[in-house]
Amino acid sequence: LALAVFFRRIDVMGPENLPREGGVLFVSNHLNAFVDAMLLRAVLPRPLWLTAKDTLRQNPLMRVLLRATRTITVQRREDQQGTAGNRDTVARLAALLAGGEQVAIFPEGFSHSEGRLRPFKSGAARIALQAAKSCDTVAVVPVGLVYLQKSTFRSDVVVRFGSPIGVAKLPADLRDPHVLTERFARDVTALAVPISPERSKFIHWAAELALAGGAPPMRLGQRRDNYLPRYMRMLERISSAYDRLPPQQVADVQRRMLALYDLTGGARLNVAEIYLPLTWWRIAIFVIRELEVLLVAGPIALFGYVNHVPAYFGTRAIVRRLAKDEDHVATDAIFFGFPWFALCYAAQTAAIATFLGRGAAACYAIALPYTGAVTLLFRDRTLDARRRLSSFAALISNRTRREKIQEEAQALVDDVNHLLAEVQR
Repeated sequence: LALAVFFRRIDVMGPENLPREGGVLFVSNHLNAFVDAMLLRAVLPRPLWLTAKDTLRQNPLMRVLLRATRTITVQRREDQQGTAGNRDTVARLAALLAGGEQVAIFPEGFSHSEGRLRPFKSGAARIALQAAKSCDTVAVVPVGLVYLQKSTFRSDVVVRFGSPIGVAKLPADLRDPHVLTERFARDVTALAVPISPERSKFIHWAAELALAGGAPPMRLGQRRDNYLPRYMRMLERISSAYDRLPPQQVADVQRRMLALYDLTGGARLNVAEIYLPLTWWRIAIFVIRELEVLLVAGPIALFGYVNHVPAYFGTRAIVRRLAKDEDHVATDAIFFGFPWFALCYAAQTAAIATFLGRGAAACYAIALPYTGAVTLLFRDRTLDARRRLSSFAALISNRTRREKIQEEAQALVDDVNHLLAEVQR
């Protein structure tokens, strides 16, 4: 529930790669602190054991949380603990896998925002190999977690599952822990599509532009089925082109892409809306439709907003105070926001009971989560509508500029497609 509130959309790619039975070790990249583990647990149909650094046990509250979430801690050299205790941990995790359980592990050892994967530690491979000695059905499934804006409220995330690796069936040369660790790192890298900060703007914009393809955008509220998986595959292809094609060939397209970015006002004009139909009757229909949404959902959303001000702004203040870096924003918002919301709900309901009676308090308590959900959806719709109105204004105010933007955008779509075709050849 908390994940569904923080993230606007969570898409899963490769669910057909999930074994329906038997022990499974999920090997994943690590970008978003404890949210990574929560995401895996939320999207997997079977129960999941988690792993975390042993230093978390020093906090009494975290010890309770670790037990409640079936999390087994691992010692790290970086924490100056030594790793002697990990022998028993490896044996325990291997026994769980041999017994048909599912376990998630993050071999990088740290949550980070580096735009590349950190070197994998060999613990995951050792666990898998030890488990395979007792059970020949143990599988390893590589996972790529891709956050489009991991610290932004109501952003999108994609969970990608790769093809399962039957550990017992591996050839002898892959049963070395270090060799197998390198295999895990390659598989996870291919799924996670890490993009360095200096490439990020170009690659993401190129992907959006290529997917738009010169077609008008969908109307607001219309579900874009399969968009995030298509977007991920496009990111993969463009990132591959960046690596494999001559630098000068890519640099020319990148230079023009950034020039278009500046021409559109630094992304104030959304890429997908460059080809908005600008007939007055379409604009009128858009305005009428959004006014209908405002009249129908607005009063409920207003009630929800007013009654969630203490919960929402209290959570935001807590996160700003506690989050030490971008990796912990979502984790802190979820773990501290959830109890804070519950406390606010209880206090507000108690106040209603005191002044208006128990019947009104019961109705109020039931209405709170529902009106909160409407407020959240209304917020998303309002931001989308405001962005589209801004795009209408930017395109209709200067016809010469609009035609130049559309002409250059179409030329860049052709160039990006040409680059992708070059890579395929």
